[in-house]
Amino acid sequence: MTDNFDLNKRFRVIREIVDLNQADFAGKLGYKQSTISKIENNKTPVTDDIINEIHSVFQISKVWIKTGKGSVYHFDPNDDESLIEYLKNTFSLTDRDITFIFKFLGTEPLNREILYKLFDDNSLK
Repeated sequence: MTDNFDLNKRFRVIREIVDLNQADFAGKLGYKQSTISKIENNKTPVTDDIINEIHSVFQISKVWIKTGKGSVYHFDPNDDESLIEYLKNTFSLTDRDITFIFKFLGTEPLNREILYKLFDDNSLK
């Protein structure tokens, strides 16, 4: 197996990690679904442009994409900006969603329990 084969294999793993089909993954990266398919089937190499786009959109580590070594995600959990961008891009969150998350995190534990009960009782579907 060549390094290119492993890189193309990791490319598919990334798509599975972010839980997107080829068409949706392609759309988020600004490519055609056929390009994604060719990469996953080792018919087209993974270019630096695609690696940079994956890093930018999904905060996946460039080192992990290229080598499979280190952490998959490239963000510092202590860096709010990096974490916010990761959450926004990975889960298609709006600024309102992010505000809600931070307000939730700033809520007293007893009030969090009330919110958990609300979500559990209403079984969000």
